[in-house]
Amino acid sequence: MSLFPAFADQRKPDLAIYTPEIQQHTPDVDVQIVGNVTIPAKSKLPSFSFDATTVTAQLQDVRRAQASSERDVIDVYSSGEEEERRLRKMQRKRKKAEKRERKKERRANQRAPPQPPKTVKTDPAQQQPKIKFLEQSGLSAETAFCVADKPEKINFAFDATYWKDVSKIQRPPRWTLGPTRKNSQFSVPLERYFNAKVELEFMKKFSGVRIPRRTDVVPFGRNYLPFPEEELSVPAEEKIFDQSDPFRARTVQFNERLRENPTDLRLWLEFLNFQEDIIENAFTAGKSKDDGLSTRNGLIQRKIAIIERAIAENPADIDLKIRRLNFCEEVWEKDELAKEWRKLAFTYPNDPFVWKAYYEFQRSYFPLFQVTRTCKLFPKFISISRSMLEGTFQSHSPLPNHEHHLVLFIFLLVSFWMQSGHNEKATGLLQGLLEFNLRFPENLAANTPIKDALVFFEPFWDSGAPRFGSENARGWNNVMKTKDQSIPKNNLDNSVDSDENQLIKDSSSVMELWLKLERYRQNRFLLPFSGDDEPTDPERVVLFDDIESYLFRFPLDLQSSDYQDITFFMVIISLNVLRCPLPRCFSTRSCAWRTMLADMLENPWTTLFGNWSEAHANGALPDSFALPLLQPLANGWADSETLIVGIFEQSSQVLQGFQSSFLVACYLQFKLSKFISSPGSSKSAVAKDIRTTAKTLLKQPKNRNDLIIWEWYAFAEGVLEDSPLASSKILELILTSTIPDKSPSQTLLLARLVRFYVMNSLGLLNGSKLQDASLRTVALSVLVQFIENRQITFNITEELHGNRVLKARKAFEHLAAGCPPLSADPTGGLHALGSMRCNVAICWALFEYLSSGHENAVKTLSEFLTGCRNHPGSAFDVGYEKNLMDWEILTEFMVMLNQFHQKNGQLPSESFLSRTS
Repeated sequence: MSLFPAFADQRKPDLAIYTPEIQQHTPDVDVQIVGNVTIPAKSKLPSFSFDATTVTAQLQDVRRAQASSERDVIDVYSSGEEEERRLRKMQRKRKKAEKRERKKERRANQRAPPQPPKTVKTDPAQQQPKIKFLEQSGLSAETAFCVADKPEKINFAFDATYWKDVSKIQRPPRWTLGPTRKNSQFSVPLERYFNAKVELEFMKKFSGVRIPRRTDVVPFGRNYLPFPEEELSVPAEEKIFDQSDPFRARTVQFNERLRENPTDLRLWLEFLNFQEDIIENAFTAGKSKDDGLSTRNGLIQRKIAIIERAIAENPADIDLKIRRLNFCEEVWEKDELAKEWRKLAFTYPNDPFVWKAYYEFQRSYFPLFQVTRTCKLFPKFISISRSMLEGTFQSHSPLPNHEHHLVLFIFLLVSFWMQSGHNEKATGLLQGLLEFNLRFPENLAANTPIKDALVFFEPFWDSGAPRFGSENARGWNNVMKTKDQSIPKNNLDNSVDSDENQLIKDSSSVMELWLKLERYRQNRFLLPFSGDDEPTDPERVVLFDDIESYLFRFPLDLQSSDYQDITFFMVIISLNVLRCPLPRCFSTRSCAWRTMLADMLENPWTTLFGNWSEAHANGALPDSFALPLLQPLANGWADSETLIVGIFEQSSQVLQGFQSSFLVACYLQFKLSKFISSPGSSKSAVAKDIRTTAKTLLKQPKNRNDLIIWEWYAFAEGVLEDSPLASSKILELILTSTIPDKSPSQTLLLARLVRFYVMNSLGLLNGSKLQDASLRTVALSVLVQFIENRQITFNITEELHGNRVLKARKAFEHLAAGCPPLSADPTGGLHALGSMRCNVAICWALFEYLSSGHENAVKTLSEFLTGCRNHPGSAFDVGYEKNLMDWEILTEFMVMLNQFHQKNGQLPSESFLSRTS
């Protein structure tokens, strides 16, 4: 009987299937079944003994029946429709679960191979064992092996067999494995296991397609069993190495050459670059880019494997280890990569190239990049370098020219600070280094430890006195001598406050104001703040603690040539950081130029391409092609010109010889760059200032007879007057008043004056066409008087007979052969002027061109260029660096001479190409 008669007819017939389950799983509970709901019999249900008319009165009185331990709690609903809805939902869930189970079973049956039906054997004696011994198989020992009829192609592709495929026999057998003569299908006995005869025949047959293996791994270079020659028939389509494939052939060739010369680093690098061609060939051949060898990851893995093999053959080469870590950036985790870099820097603490590569990794690897993390790298290297220069570092000794590498490392740090917005801190470090090295007090011993010298330098820095390059800078040595550390009054620029107030008025939000102020201050301020007043921007204050860990000093004699070279190099690097236009001071293949290249390209007013001429200023605006692109990055520091002029003046007072003269010439170059870039209305005032500055410099006693400064003054007049004739007049005056001297330094400077006078007179410098043919005779006469070691005159009264020309040619040969070696050149570490050999070679080529013709001039230059190639040396070696600079100067002159001859001598293009090649 139903508990709810009103809903008895609407009940589904399939809902009663739950009743037997309830009765079956709850046998110990006294229950009574009412409809399709089970209710314990002992429960108090006085309110359930009513008919359907009382259902609405009991909607709020819901009871929960206690179910068995295996059944969930069943709620008694007040409506039959809700009960049916719930049961239908449960049925749908059950059907979906059964459907999923059936689907899983079908998939499992499809994957697994069909298994024979299992038979249950009642008798254990009839069961067959799972392991059969050879005696139980019924096969003889001779026929119990199978012979592979096809070779394994993987053996040709890899240099070794997989170790799990090689049988490990603890005791060598007494007989040969495999078929014997009696049961063999071959007429000859099989000679296997590295027989010499079989190996040699096999290698001859596949010498063109098989990758050779090192012979020190296993005997005869193979660790797998070869197949007999009679049965070695591989179809053409299955050959792993197709001889028609040029990339496969080149791979085999590289492997052969590397096996013969494993220490050839250049060959290893060529093999690495060749992998790129293989991948490109795979793409053009129609192979899928999803292939492991065709993806970027596959290419990197191949390169890493090759370079690890190269490192195993050349464990002392550092460049290979750096390249390996560069390749691993794309496949290794950042923590593992950082650990390997730290390990490499710890292993080679005295190698500046390792630290430079480590810095490039820290700066360019985005997952680990932080400004503070990158800056922490520099004090470590500088601290190690200090100890090496003082001789207290016991485990390693500094490499040759370590001081120059240390200065370049400071250049990287200062450039990084400027890119990060710390202009004052970068300028303060440059001032501190120049002050600490160029104005070291005389009352302190030259071998004073750096830590002790910094104790005396700290009070000078904290006093706020003007530092190196600033106006009224007396110097650390003079302050220590007079004990006067009075601070000059800091003149505040009132225009700064007015400009910032205007920015505040024009800004509509706090973020916009902050951005405008930061840009304004970064482009305005360069020098650190000094004085008693508090600055508006606290970042402008540079404390001694901010630069103490980066200061160092070279323990050299102040009068030695090494000290002059390294301090001059430091000054030139500082001027490049301040973006001062300079002549070309370094070769494009030198370590200094390559280190500064990245910073030069990022700065709009760099000297990289602006003054590409060999020594003098030209009429092109520096980097004019890049100004539209880099104009937003142009900086207008208020104190930059004052600082640059101060560095020129104060450095030239400390330096001596060629370095001091060249700094004065660079100062004139800086003035000329201002004249070139100034508008037309102010050019006359700038030109007057340049002439006044040049005459003031030449009136100084040490500069009166300086041919370098006179040379630059002559070309400055040509730029100011926009006429080569103005330069020629001054050069004629200099040449007629110069007394010849056979010393190497005087010969070098006089050769420069002679060659530039001839080039300027003929029009080689500006690429113009020769107007007056008589200038050829004058130029040839000047060259002959120079080589005859006579005082040059321009009143030509004697004719140049053939005998005199022949003597001059012999004199040029003798002078070129007697030039000192590049390492002992009189210019020392100054490479911009060229060596004596280079200047004499250009004079000789001009003499040959005017006397014999273009062919002899090119032949003479080609002989000198051939001698400049493959010059041994390392970075910052005087002879090596000077040889690189000479090669570029001679090459530039050869191009200018050919262009001039094309305009004046009607030289066809084919002849020009044949001579230059």
